[in-house]
Amino acid sequence: MQGRLPDSVLDNKKCGHQAADWYPRLSRERNQIAEQVERLAANAEVASIIDLPRLTSLLEHWPTSQPAEYSSEELHLLAIPQALGAACFIENMTGLNYGR
Repeated sequence: MQGRLPDSVLDNKKCGHQAADWYPRLSRERNQIAEQVERLAANAEVASIIDLPRLTSLLEHWPTSQPAEYSSEELHLLAIPQALGAACFIENMTGLNYGR
C-alpha cells in the first residue's frame, strides 16, 4: 500500500478492538436474545449441543457496566453471539427452523 496510503497510516502500530461496541449492543438486544434462547431451548437437537441454561444464566445476571477487557466475565459474555450462531446453524441444518 506504499504510495497509496499516507505514512501515518502505514506506520501506525496501534491495534483496535473488534466489535468494541459489543456491550451496549448486546445490552440493547438482551431481551430479544433471551426470547431466542428460550425458543431454542424447546429444540432438543439444539439443547443437546448448546449449553442454553448457561446462556440463560448469563443473560439473567447481565452486568450493569461493561466488564474489563479480556476479563473472564467479558469472555463469557462475548460467547453469546457465537453460541447463538451455532444454535441457529444446528436448527437450520436439522430442518427444525421451518414453520417459525
